[in-house]
Amino acid sequence: MEADRHSWRRDVLLVVILLLVGGTVKGWLLARSQVLARDGVGYIQYAARLEREPIVQVLRTEQQHPLYPLSVLAAHRMTRPFTGDQPVSLHWQLSAQLANLIAGVLLAVPMYLLGKELFDRRVGFWGALLFQVLPVPARVTADTLTEGTYLLWVAMALLFAIQGLRTRSLHWFMLAGLSGGLAYLVRPEGALVIVLTGVVLLFMQVVRAWRMPWAQAAKCAISLGLAGALTAAPYWYAIGGLTNKPSSLEFLKTLKGKLASVSSTPELGDGLLLASRFSDGTDGIERNSVGPLFALYEVLDEVCKGFYYVTWIPVIGGLTWYRRRVASSPGLLLLLLVMAVSLLVLWQLAMKVHYVSERHTLLIVLCGSILSVATLFHWSAQLSARSGMALSPTWQKWLGHRRRWRLAFQAGILALLAVGLIQTLKPLHKHRLGHKIVGLWLTCEMKPGDKFTDPYGLASFYADQRLSPHPQPTDPAARKAAHRYLLVEPADRDLHRCRQIEHEKELMGAAEVVFAWPSADHPELILYRSNKRRALSSGATP
Repeated sequence: MEADRHSWRRDVLLVVILLLVGGTVKGWLLARSQVLARDGVGYIQYAARLEREPIVQVLRTEQQHPLYPLSVLAAHRMTRPFTGDQPVSLHWQLSAQLANLIAGVLLAVPMYLLGKELFDRRVGFWGALLFQVLPVPARVTADTLTEGTYLLWVAMALLFAIQGLRTRSLHWFMLAGLSGGLAYLVRPEGALVIVLTGVVLLFMQVVRAWRMPWAQAAKCAISLGLAGALTAAPYWYAIGGLTNKPSSLEFLKTLKGKLASVSSTPELGDGLLLASRFSDGTDGIERNSVGPLFALYEVLDEVCKGFYYVTWIPVIGGLTWYRRRVASSPGLLLLLLVMAVSLLVLWQLAMKVHYVSERHTLLIVLCGSILSVATLFHWSAQLSARSGMALSPTWQKWLGHRRRWRLAFQAGILALLAVGLIQTLKPLHKHRLGHKIVGLWLTCEMKPGDKFTDPYGLASFYADQRLSPHPQPTDPAARKAAHRYLLVEPADRDLHRCRQIEHEKELMGAAEVVFAWPSADHPELILYRSNKRRALSSGATP
């Protein structure tokens, strides 16, 4: 009993340390945030619509899944009394970051328990710490993105599923289905854990050592699937299908062999597909198709960035050891399957949708962080044993001691985290600061009826052009006096965007430069203004 109490207290202490470290790192990033991620604009628009429009109508017309926008809306309402006269756009940005950040910090708890369940508490602690501090996971889960919420529920689903596979208890499978359903309500790939847990359950019936009565296996599978389906059912009913997300719909078409042509280039003024890295025309390159090797290279490149270029090495180096451990751990098999299938899905999307981003690799990085640390501790045990056998008694005293090898590997992890913190703690999207400055400047300059064309999607957000409708003035004189604004990055090489900008310049006619950032001599952003205005059709918005 005393040992159990001591173990429980130690777990609490380690979890508190993880929460403090994660909260400090992400709090620093929140305090020094310059600009939100471009993808975050869409989620904030979603949340703003949920506040003023019927929820079913919003769900049917929005492409993303609703749980993260709902959490953004909740954070917005809770922080409203404390924001004072802060611009509306900055308040929404804070709300979106808080929703993601809080979930990202809490993610340390299921990660710690996951590592402890599969290996031991040392692996759980160091794996969770690694994920909280590495640059890509730390920065993405402090931004205006879905990753914190998504990974929190995926990690919970994995934890409950692995406990269910070990104990064969129905309540663990129900909790896994519930958590997987909530992960699905953040992103459609959240259902992956539910599907793969069902696959492992079926595979367990093939392996004699894991086999259970078929009736029990069926009950476990039904509990898992039913809990997940009931969680997602209200959303399915609202939209009349499984998902509205374009990339997921294209992936489903691919699985059916009915892939339609894909256009991943956003319309002028959207600019939200920041993760589309190699679509036709991006960076000035005409590319009509993407081969499997090129797509695989792009995916692996993003995965390596997520692992901070080196922490993936123990994962690959430990494959032989994992193969031996899988024989006694169906939970470890599930973790490896999640990593492998996630990689295959990203590869397929890269080939067919020309779409990949380092933030979409974070589920692989989450699982890999635990495996990487577990492999390092395994190597420390192997090195201590081999050094002790091969060396003289004097050297055996030092190099044959397992604790010293563990401390050496822990010191190495700390050194890696210290180096990574230099990159982690840099302000978010500092290179996009000019877009924020232009947008806030326009809030004071634009008049009713003015039209602002923003190909990049950020300045228009800070100018409050994306958060609520802006009706046209009814006075003909006011309409005639209205201005057109166009924002241009002179260094932009996206072919589609450049062509559309040229078309917009033709519509504007004679235009003057009214704002250049950071200076008129070396501008990174140029804002044009013209008095000429295109006639708007009935019902059009500026």
